Amino acid sequence: MLIRHVREASSGAHDAAALEPLTDRETEVLDRLAAGMSNAEIAQALIVSEGTVKAHLGRIMSKWHVRDRVQILVTAARAGLIDFR
Repeated sequence: MLIRHVREASSGAHDAAALEPLTDRETEVLDRLAAGMSNAEIAQALIVSEGTVKAHLGRIMSKWHVRDRVQILVTAARAGLIDFR
């Protein structure tokens, strides 16, 4: 349902250029989040602490003015930054 909603949503869609850009590390965290990884799994994959992953996610939320992990994914998908296929 989430994927269908993201694909069908036309009003309020985000353009990647309109979003504050992410750092390389934030992009790595986003990619792993889109792959369905937990904070602990992301931390292990990137060889950082779980707290560091949470900090990166917090900065993404702040930059994009969203409130949770799901909204990060929806915003990124609408902007064409990730693909769930």
